[in-house]
Amino acid sequence: MESGSNCKKVKEGIDFPNISAIIRVFVTVQQVCAFTALTVRKLGLEGKNPIGIADLEWIFARNCEGTEQLRVFKQKWFSMGRETSWRQRRRKMKKLLAMVLTVSMTAAMVGCGQAAETTETAAESTAVETVESTAAEETATESTEESTAAEEAAGEVLSYADYVAADLDSEVTIESYVQAKQSWWEDKATVYTQDKDGAYFLYDMACSEEDYEKLVPGVKIRVTGYKSEWSGEVELMDATFEFVEGADEYIAPAVDVTDLLGTDELIDHQNQHVTFTDLTVEAAGQDADGNDVPYLYNWDGSGSEGDDLYFNVSSNGETYTFLVESYLCDKDSDVYKAVKNLQIGDTIDAEGFLYWYEGVNPHITAITVK
Repeated sequence: MESGSNCKKVKEGIDFPNISAIIRVFVTVQQVCAFTALTVRKLGLEGKNPIGIADLEWIFARNCEGTEQLRVFKQKWFSMGRETSWRQRRRKMKKLLAMVLTVSMTAAMVGCGQAAETTETAAESTAVETVESTAAEETATESTEESTAAEEAAGEVLSYADYVAADLDSEVTIESYVQAKQSWWEDKATVYTQDKDGAYFLYDMACSEEDYEKLVPGVKIRVTGYKSEWSGEVELMDATFEFVEGADEYIAPAVDVTDLLGTDELIDHQNQHVTFTDLTVEAAGQDADGNDVPYLYNWDGSGSEGDDLYFNVSSNGETYTFLVESYLCDKDSDVYKAVKNLQIGDTIDAEGFLYWYEGVNPHITAITVK
């Protein structure tokens, strides 16, 4: 898949209500052990020392507005490569924390043998109940607001220009036509779509296996998801879709973008069906004997037959990395075989989808050797 270090973490603390009050209460009654132990189990944080204020704060800091993504490995072995988006994680975390507060208080009281309630513990109990109530109210309010926002977003179909102008991480709805399918795994589909104005890359879109079979080139779909960005690639994540009944079919013609290589204008065609002409095949790396080779299995040569094929081409003195995405075009496809037959110095035309990863990184679907 993509090259280099593909792990991105953005950590920004959230404003959880009265967190300092929670810490003071549990430290005072020496019940932080029961609370954090249960929280650790619920959040899957085993291995982190759960004792102490600093570690308790660390647990809450895990509920961050950011995305933890990992795409080094093949998608199908790691649930399509990425964790759930930060919105889903944040909503789930807040609800979970509100529930954990209630359960852990009960467990801690029993475990620590607090049979007699003093004035101090009564006050502490009141403080915790207040926090729990505030958390529950916030969760309910957030859920209502998100539902309303989702309904409004789903009701408005954006033009491609409006989609481009929309903020990253905002929920959007678009209509577009399927051009190609990359993969399906565990009811998640990755699809290339395009209309007459622009193209969209739909990553991990909710899709049954039955519906995936119906996503043939030319079919129009309505998609609601979150506009996201991954190393320069703008895509729709965590999306759902429906077929637009009665719509005409559309197959986007390939646009020659050779002259745009190395320019700022090239990214305006991101994800579109494109062609490149008169490219020169360059060395992609070296084999075990130190000889230059025209392609590599995986970006670093660590793969084998059936993995992605990476190869380098040059135009106007600049070199670019192209690839055959093995989920899109497998080892039995014509383009996969064609790349394996390339020789350094060959002149070729190439066709595919203008994917982006830290710069142009097209997913090639056809090659012609001149």
